[in-house]
Amino acid sequence: MAGKTVTELTLKLNADVAELKKDLAKARTQLSSFQKGVQSIGASIKGAFAIGAIVALGRKLYEFGKEVTVLGSQLAGTKMAFDKLNEPGLLDNLREATGGTISDLELMKSALDAEDMKVDLNNLATYFAYARNEVQETGGSVTELVNTLVTGIGKNSTKALAQL
Repeated sequence: MAGKTVTELTLKLNADVAELKKDLAKARTQLSSFQKGVQSIGASIKGAFAIGAIVALGRKLYEFGKEVTVLGSQLAGTKMAFDKLNEPGLLDNLREATGGTISDLELMKSALDAEDMKVDLNNLATYFAYARNEVQETGGSVTELVNTLVTGIGKNSTKALAQL
C-alpha cells in the first residue's frame, strides 16, 4: 500500500510540475506581451515628446525668421541712408576704431545719428576709438558709450560728456 501511495504522489507531483511548467510558460507569454505594451507606450510617449519638440522648434524658427526679416529690412534701409552720406571708408574706419565690438548696423546707425546732430563725421572714428579705450579701462558697453558721445557732442551737452 505504501508503494501505491508513493506512485500516486509521484504521479501527482509530475502532474503538478507539468501544470507549473504550463503556468510558467503562460506567465512568460503574458509578461512578454506586457513588456511589448510598455515598450509601445514608451515609444508613443517618446513620439509625443518628439512631436512637441518639433512644434517648439518650428515656432522658434518662425520667430527667428520674423526677426531676420525685420533686421534685414532695417539693415537695407540703414545701409541706403548710410550710403547717401557719401563718406567712402567711414564704415571701415569705425570698425577699426571699435575693434569689431559693434555691428555694422549699429555703426551705421550711430554715424547717421551723428550726421543728424551735425557731428563732424571726420572725427567720428576718433570718438569711437576713445569710447572703446574707455570701456576697456572701466568696463561697460562700447555701444552705449558711443551713443552717449554722439548725443553729448551733437547736443553740446557738457553734462552728458562729463558723465563719461
